Amino acid sequence: MTRRPPRRSTPVSELADHPDTALEALPRSLAAEEESALRRLSPLRSKWPEIAELDRRVAELEQRAAAASEELQEATQQRNAAPEADARAHAHWIAAGERGDAPASSRPELDARIEELEIERDGLLAAAGQVLEQKVSHIQKHRKRLVRDADAQTAKLRERAEQLVAELAATRTALLEARGAAVWAATYPDRSAGARPPASVAGGRRRVLEQAGIAGQLDPERLWALLRADVETLSTAVTAEQATAMGAKPSDDEEAVWLATDEGREAERKDKAQARRRYRDLWGHEPS
Repeated sequence: MTRRPPRRSTPVSELADHPDTALEALPRSLAAEEESALRRLSPLRSKWPEIAELDRRVAELEQRAAAASEELQEATQQRNAAPEADARAHAHWIAAGERGDAPASSRPELDARIEELEIERDGLLAAAGQVLEQKVSHIQKHRKRLVRDADAQTAKLRERAEQLVAELAATRTALLEARGAAVWAATYPDRSAGARPPASVAGGRRRVLEQAGIAGQLDPERLWALLRADVETLSTAVTAEQATAMGAKPSDDEEAVWLATDEGREAERKDKAQARRRYRDLWGHEPS
């Protein structure tokens, strides 16, 4: 049976069966997959129920399409094996004396089922695409509100994080004083009672600090300053590419300097691996 040329929705993996159309279809297919993957992007913890519902509908439709695709693959395998299976059934009928009607060919039924599954799979994928279009339209229409909501939540969480840093600093000081009092009570009036516990982070213990990537002692005030800077950075974080897409100018070139280091490249690799894991957990397959 002559194979039909691939449709626009044909996966890239199937293009090898049609070399005459592969070069034309490949760039189009890759571009479509990239655009589709971009439209699936959503915050890890979406605060907007309507967007979460659209994502849920897309996931459900794609799961149904995947199930139809698996059934289609099985039916196609059966169809490919049908001539030999039909021949064996006919030979058995002849060998048995040709009693009764000759066995009917299984090919027409399989061909009908394959066509039915192709329509179902393509329809489900098209429906998922339409829901993604709805998601795009919804976000474009309500972008200002979505940004305003997320900015408000960011400001609230930043304030809470700054409070926690201040509380941690005060609580650490109280902890250090309480421990000093306990040691004083246990040693007074020995001369050692006047000594104070080391105030540096982790008591300046080399092994503990090296495990955290810190060389040398770390003063607590520097730690609090670092945590406050971390809170500020997280509340204003944006990549250079994102800043351009938002129509804003990146604040400085620190990102490029950081990414040029071994540490930066390793951090970028970990970020990408984490993003892939999140995508796989959400959609059940690797990103295209």
